[in-house]
Amino acid sequence: MTRTVAKRAARTAFVASLVGAALALWPSGARAGGMEYPDNGVEALGRGAAFAAKADDGTAMMHNVSGFARQRGWRLTLGASTAFHSAAFQRAGSYPDDPKDPLTPWGGERFPVVRSTGRPLPIPHLVLSGDFGLERLTVAAGVYAPSVITGRVFPLAVQGRPSPARYDAVQAGGLIMYPTVAAAYRLTDWLDVGLGASLVVAKLEATSISSADLAPAICKNQEYQPCDTRQKVETEGSTAAFTLGAMLHPAPWLAIGAQLRTAHTLETEGTVTATAPPVQPGNIEPGKAFITQSLPWVARGGIRYIGLSGTRQVWDLEVDATYEAWGSALGEGTQVYIPKLSTFKDIRSTIRLNFHDTMSVRGGGSYRFGALGGDLTLRGGAFYDAAATDDKDTRLTFDTSAKTGVTAGVGLAVGPVRVDLAVAQIFHETREVKGGTVRPINGALGGTNVSSGGQPYEPVNNGVYAASTFVLAVGLGVQIDALFAKKKPPPPAPAAKPRPARDEDDEDEGDDDEPESP
Repeated sequence: MTRTVAKRAARTAFVASLVGAALALWPSGARAGGMEYPDNGVEALGRGAAFAAKADDGTAMMHNVSGFARQRGWRLTLGASTAFHSAAFQRAGSYPDDPKDPLTPWGGERFPVVRSTGRPLPIPHLVLSGDFGLERLTVAAGVYAPSVITGRVFPLAVQGRPSPARYDAVQAGGLIMYPTVAAAYRLTDWLDVGLGASLVVAKLEATSISSADLAPAICKNQEYQPCDTRQKVETEGSTAAFTLGAMLHPAPWLAIGAQLRTAHTLETEGTVTATAPPVQPGNIEPGKAFITQSLPWVARGGIRYIGLSGTRQVWDLEVDATYEAWGSALGEGTQVYIPKLSTFKDIRSTIRLNFHDTMSVRGGGSYRFGALGGDLTLRGGAFYDAAATDDKDTRLTFDTSAKTGVTAGVGLAVGPVRVDLAVAQIFHETREVKGGTVRPINGALGGTNVSSGGQPYEPVNNGVYAASTFVLAVGLGVQIDALFAKKKPPPPAPAAKPRPARDEDDEDEGDDDEPESP
């Protein structure tokens, strides 16, 4: 009887560990200063993501919807960007295990460097716009994904030893798409306005490691690997967001643009599954999980100076700024609800990542000239993206350090077709964390950060964080009506004038005439 009760208690403690830990790494959306880099769109990226006051291709859907007002005819914009990202973490300290324990021979050794092992994935966008022959109105429809840094996957083991980052990050990912419709109207010769509506579709997943610290005699320290449990959460859902933009043209050489995207709440539903720890093997039935995540309002604006040659735009310079209200969005935290998981019912939890508002400054421009049988445009720019968390809240799940980037791009337009290429090198601030706040979770004590012996767990995010990102983007733009317009046939050649007729008498007398000169 006692042994049965002990087994039930052990199983209960393990399941309890899922309450807080299964969702501790939940991917709470892409963000500047976190998982997202500035910015989507090939032309925009090439000019330092300064595009709010230009927005003259399909990516106006993201940067400033009012930019569609001056895009006449039917147009198609297609592109994708890929971020080649590297991340490394050198944790401070050494393994707290006993090297004499045959299950933990690495005890006392310094923690090895942990590196991301994920693969980059292209982030696409596709937009079709048209004016339906109307003089001032343009409508658009398309789909895009946030410019997320993908491939942040961290191993469970490094050099045959448990990963020193496993209680912080293993894997967080999924997909967020924004199917969007938009319309823009040219109110006056100097003012354009636009409105967009997006269906935010998300399919998200996260894998995490926690501790089922059953008793001091079983789990010998806060990181004793035989007590590790693995959890995976997969959910999906949708919500709606809206954007409002405006573009001013007070002079032919000046443009001012601004856009606001509304805050929105993403509710997803799915399952949580788990693997039992080696000290208490067994099967755990999956449970349902509901996640509620607030996403912030985002404001961006820019001012653009245009260099003209007559009426032709030859070069331009633009400076933009963006503001993302992550502090207010995550003020209540991410809400988690699990109706039932094993013997537990009506589980509710709040996950706080301590994000704060972020600010980004972007600058860039372009120069256009005739070459290669068309218009060749060279672009360049730079940006600074403020940090999304304080040093003490740094973790591998989200790269929240400050970022500085330099970009370059080129575009070639031949007739109605334009091809674009852009690259960006992003330098992430290196952080050394000494007073970390991320600690392992112990389910045996209700998901707290305290061991079964009553000792507070030590932070696991102290150490040095380093990362860098290289972005490659390619795109295609087509003016559809111009591409398929029928060519006008050449004007007919003028008819040859008929020679004057001669009568028979003239012909008879022709023999007496002198021959014509050759």
